[in-house]
Amino acid sequence: MIDTHANQRKMKMPKVKLDKNFRRYRDLINKEAPEKLDSCADLVLSNWVTMLTTGARSGRLYNGHRASAPGEPPAAWTSELVSSLDKEHTDEPAVFVGAKAEHASWLEFGTFKMEPRPHLRPVFEQSKDEIQKILSSKWF
Repeated sequence: MIDTHANQRKMKMPKVKLDKNFRRYRDLINKEAPEKLDSCADLVLSNWVTMLTTGARSGRLYNGHRASAPGEPPAAWTSELVSSLDKEHTDEPAVFVGAKAEHASWLEFGTFKMEPRPHLRPVFEQSKDEIQKILSSKWF
């Protein structure tokens, strides 16, 4: 019969030393993460502006203005939505991207009187591959 406990006592467990190198890499990551996240946020904002300001819409015609149809990005009638796009940095390595205009969420999700005109979710979906490239590029 084999004594497994005796064999286990003889085995040496590998040791991982978390020393100044660990702290150095942590500090490098914490330094570079905000820059990379900022690049991602700028990319999303740029794509968002492009989506809102280009392309034809196929909704109703109101006094010479062509509105967006349900499912299309909102048509730009005023620049209020585009002007409200912004990014916000936090204490964590994170950046929030959003629109401050009150009607941004109404357009994105719809209301009981209006079908959605999604604009933020499609932009994130469109930007995903480029964001992945930014975050997977060399860090330091």
